[in-house]
Amino acid sequence: MRIGIKFPSREIGTDRGVIRDWVLALADTGFTHVVVADHVLGVDAAAHPGYDAQFPSTGKRAPYKVSDEFHEPLIALGFITALATQVELSTGVVIGPQRQTALLAKQVAELDLLAGGNMRLVLGTGWNPIEYRALQVDFRTRGARMEAQIAALRALWTEETVHQVNEFEDITGVGLAPNAVQRPVPVWLGGWAPVALERVGRLADGWYYGHDFPPHLADDLGIIARAAESAGRDPDAIGLEGAVEMRDGLDGMDARAAEWERLGASHLVIDPQMGGFAGAEHIDVLQRIAARVGVAKSA
Repeated sequence: MRIGIKFPSREIGTDRGVIRDWVLALADTGFTHVVVADHVLGVDAAAHPGYDAQFPSTGKRAPYKVSDEFHEPLIALGFITALATQVELSTGVVIGPQRQTALLAKQVAELDLLAGGNMRLVLGTGWNPIEYRALQVDFRTRGARMEAQIAALRALWTEETVHQVNEFEDITGVGLAPNAVQRPVPVWLGGWAPVALERVGRLADGWYYGHDFPPHLADDLGIIARAAESAGRDPDAIGLEGAVEMRDGLDGMDARAAEWERLGASHLVIDPQMGGFAGAEHIDVLQRIAARVGVAKSA
């Protein structure tokens, strides 16, 4: 099982020296990959009554606010790969339907090139119609839009001249250069709703669960497997990434990681957020996590 770390986007702050030192600390560990989350915009709840109800974890934590700092994931990954050259880059997740497909393909191809063929794109449909509206995309079409987007992305990464014309894409007689090293870049999908799980089985290289153990994991994996089989795909070839979230400090983190491995996860991401840390504290936290889960490099 590959063990990665989530970039603490909302907590690390904006001091570029601190961010650089966090990445250098990452480079000095055995974490296999780094995951960066995506939100283009925060929301002023006072301007949007009922905003709290849109958040999928109502009652667990507050929705994202205007003041929540989300570093742009693709640009952040470009900075990271310059300093931690051996670490796989991963989004977790990029809300694909909000973004222009050809531009997203270009950005990801460049990241894969700079990382030496070590990029993984994890897409999700998102949950926030306010953010969609600000980005001028119809929230109601996000699922169908992402399915068309996945086909177009793979075409752009594998074909010299691309023709993808449908309700959502008009990519005609064009191509990317330079292109990605991986042809195509692996595309994983997030999401927990049955329709999202079925989409994973039909289309994705892996399922990014990205949170602590769901009580219905076996049922979710069953939906994915049945969809894969119906599409003529091998369910065992679809990766699974779970997460260990720092809700209770480092206590039991190694045991929870081992449980994900027992359950068959191919990847695991450790999420250091929600632990009450801020700024440069995350550098020490990263090193302590690496020691706890067995990916610290020996002196």
